[in-house]
Amino acid sequence: MGHGGGGPAVGCGNGFQSSLLSCLTGRLVATDLLHADLRNTHSVGLETAKHLLDHVGVDNVDLVAASAPALPFRAEMFDYVVSSNTLEHIV
Repeated sequence: MGHGGGGPAVGCGNGFQSSLLSCLTGRLVATDLLHADLRNTHSVGLETAKHLLDHVGVDNVDLVAASAPALPFRAEMFDYVVSSNTLEHIV
């Protein structure tokens, strides 16, 4: 990841990893489900990530509500994709 590039963090959860990655890139797009769905997907919802990112002062992460199997981005839009601890939650 270069400091000027950009990419999505798919399944950002509570935003912790996105906050760490934010200092390694120019722009990060963090995606997760809009609403919490702990029973079916273990998603805590984007509001949790927004709260953490605001609290630690991260301003180069855009939050986008999206399901991993149906990301709303065009092909080749990003230089990289980050996903950690996500695959086991995709049905």
